[in-house]
Amino acid sequence: MNNCDSCAERVCQTPPHRVFFNWDIIHSCNYRCAYCPFTVKGWEHYPKPEVVPPLADLVRAWERMRALYGACHLMISGGEPSSYPHFAELIAAISKWHTLEIITNLSFDPDSIAGLVPPTGIRFASSFHPQFTSAEDFLARARRLKDAGMEVFTNFVAYPPLLKDAARYKSMFQEKDISFFVLPFMGTYDGRVFPRDYSEAERREYEAALGGDGAETKVSRDLLNWRTGDNAPVVVPGHSGPVQPAAGAEKPAPPPARDVVCRMGQMYAKIYPDGKTQRCCGFVGDTLPEGHHASLGNIFKDPDFRLHAEPVRCTKTPCPCERCMVIGGEAKWESRWKINLTPP
Repeated sequence: MNNCDSCAERVCQTPPHRVFFNWDIIHSCNYRCAYCPFTVKGWEHYPKPEVVPPLADLVRAWERMRALYGACHLMISGGEPSSYPHFAELIAAISKWHTLEIITNLSFDPDSIAGLVPPTGIRFASSFHPQFTSAEDFLARARRLKDAGMEVFTNFVAYPPLLKDAARYKSMFQEKDISFFVLPFMGTYDGRVFPRDYSEAERREYEAALGGDGAETKVSRDLLNWRTGDNAPVVVPGHSGPVQPAAGAEKPAPPPARDVVCRMGQMYAKIYPDGKTQRCCGFVGDTLPEGHHASLGNIFKDPDFRLHAEPVRCTKTPCPCERCMVIGGEAKWESRWKINLTPP
């Protein structure tokens, strides 16, 4: 690993001006959504919750990251992160050093969090799964967090059987002042591959769910366009490459080979439950090319763990990340990494 003198000062001067970590804290969940890549691939293929390091090791590592890089932003997901047995205790500890984003199904008791963390230093990227909870119950939990001063928004997967109710759900959430983002379904259903194969009727329902011209609609539409473009990295859960064109469709030209310099690994890293850390967000089961500098070590076990001191080359084609930090492309991606939370 490269050492970094005065890392925290350099972070402030380097786009996106904070270090970001995407941390899959535990591969365990109390839901089994039909459209979840973990469910499709089979939860038995993922490491058991016992591989998660002890709480003390986690807290020690995040205190060390604060000393190295200043206040970072931690995007904590899973599985369902609240299924980690020391969830409330953990976020109370690490919120002293970093801002937090919890990607959660909101199945936990919001009152277990309120008062433990600075409300302006945490936000909840909640995922609404109507197969397992009602909109009314979900909104009640979301409002309890928001009424406690915390930022809350909701993501909804445009799984074909759920699309008929999507516009109604969005209206309900907007009435409660909870932002509602529609995410394209990634996977297979009824012999079709998504998001490539939405039918005309499904696309009309999708468009009705997007509705309007607000910021939520723009983000949702941009994501759909990126996932369905000619060079989109459309990956079926359990597979490592882009899906093939539909039968009879003209095969698109392969995306041009990339050879770019990117700050992923310098300003961002993806962490798995056991602490193994890689440079790039990637997908579940995705394979990175030789020489990609993918592995950064183990953030919880390596006493000298560091991010790259400088940006490094990437030849991954197609790029798996919509927010990749390509040098020279800051105007395209820098705003996507702005976080309106107050660092501790």
